[in-house]
Amino acid sequence: MNFRFIVICGFFARILLFQEVIAAEKYCSTEGKKIDIHLFGFTFEGEAQKKLALKGVTDLRNSFKIGDRVKIFAYTAKDYGITLDTCVPGCPEKKFSEQLFSSECSVMVAKRDYQDFQNQFNKKVIGQFKTGSIDYDIFESIQSLSDSYRSSGQKETIFAVISLIPKGVDPKSAAQLNKLYVQKRESIKFPTSFPSVRLIGNSTDQELIAFWTDVFRGRANFEFDKY
Repeated sequence: MNFRFIVICGFFARILLFQEVIAAEKYCSTEGKKIDIHLFGFTFEGEAQKKLALKGVTDLRNSFKIGDRVKIFAYTAKDYGITLDTCVPGCPEKKFSEQLFSSECSVMVAKRDYQDFQNQFNKKVIGQFKTGSIDYDIFESIQSLSDSYRSSGQKETIFAVISLIPKGVDPKSAAQLNKLYVQKRESIKFPTSFPSVRLIGNSTDQELIAFWTDVFRGRANFEFDKY
């Protein structure tokens, strides 16, 4: 009896998964952008930093167009996983009379799906900022970001939500930053080429930006383009 119950549950779970995949794909457009968002929420320790980063992600979400493919990579200090991979719901613009007799896309269904998309997006993002203070290596975090693109075509628009502040280091202290670099430089293995990354919520302290500019010089084409 228990075995039959498990089989039935597994069957319905596969149906639900299949339905989610279909729902995710049906709004995809060949003209849509591929947008990858890498969340390093654990690198934001101050509430002001978190609010700034969340506002940046919200602004980004509001810029999505119908048919864009959005993928969220959620990171921990040691690993990452893809928590969202879907296309932005919506119907192509048509005249009102065309919408009435069109069976290709239901405006009402698309609006419901768009609301579901926003709810899922917000849930995945906000959850990343609820972690308490943890130990992390900022160099390993950026390395894991580069690792996720070693086998890709790098055609995505890539955003990284990361503070860039090393754990336990004052971002305004060039001495502390340089000392950390001396300790870590032998283990830094960034690739020689790297896709353009647009930053959201990163610290803008001059000393920190100068530090990262020096770290990447000659090592990687890592372009910090603040969103």
